[in-house]
Order: sequence, then structure tokens, then C-alpha cells
Amino acid sequence: MYNKTKNKFKKVYLHGPLARVEYGNNQVQGLDYAYTIQGWIKAVNSEALLPNLDMGKDGLNVTGNANKNFARDAFGYSLKKYR
Repeated sequence: MYNKTKNKFKKVYLHGPLARVEYGNNQVQGLDYAYTIQGWIKAVNSEALLPNLDMGKDGLNVTGNANKNFARDAFGYSLKKYR
């Protein structure tokens, strides 16, 4: 789903939640979303900020990676259960 006025492209999972948002015509930034089995937000990008650990593999220059031209992630976080 592309929004020309805001220069973003959204991808959603088949069951509804947002999976990825891509910003900018020049592939400026991609945000990847992960959810728990209950549907609660669990993570955005990778907390390690390494392309090989990122859900979308943004900036990882390997053959077959559709997101290799995106900039590496600028931020990431994950929510963990307190014990």
C-alpha cells in the first residue's frame, strides 16, 4: 500500500498487523515490526542494529536480499518479559 503524499509503503501480515513500513522514494529507511502470539507489539527492527540480525535485513549486501539498498537501521527496540 503506497502513499504518494507521504512517500511511504506499508506491508501487512495476512492476519492484519503492520509488518513493515518503507519511507522515502530513495529507500531511506525501513521499519520492521514483530508481535507476540497475542498480537501485542514485541519489537521494531533489531535491538542490536546489525543488518544480519534485522528482520528486514536492511543494508545487508548479499545476493537475493530485496532490502539491501535500504539504509541500515537507525534505531530498534524490543520489549521483554520481566521475571
